[in-house]
Amino acid sequence: MSTQQDFGSWLFGLMEYSMAPNWVFEISGMYNIDPKKKDARGIIAKTLYPTFGAVFNKDNNRFALRFVKQVEGVVCSGGICRLEPAFSGIRFNMNTIF
Repeated sequence: MSTQQDFGSWLFGLMEYSMAPNWVFEISGMYNIDPKKKDARGIIAKTLYPTFGAVFNKDNNRFALRFVKQVEGVVCSGGICRLEPAFSGIRFNMNTIF
C-alpha cells in the first residue's frame, strides 16, 4: 500500500506451510518502507513487524501460538472492527466449534 497519510507506505509478505490434517506453520512481515510518523525518540525509522506462528487443529478445536509485533491500528475480521494497541509478545488463541 502506498500512501502519504497516516503511517506511510507498507510492504507485506506471508509464507505458510501446512502439514495436513493438523498443522500449519506461518511467518509474515509487515515493513514500513516510507514512514511518515516519528517514533518515541523523534526519529522517522523504517520498522519491520514480524509474526511467527504455529496452528494445531484437532477435532473441533484450533490452537494457535504466535510471536507477534504489531503496529497500533484498526483490525477488521469477519465484519467486526476494533482498535488494537501496539503489541510485541506471545499470543495464544483457542477456538472451539460446537
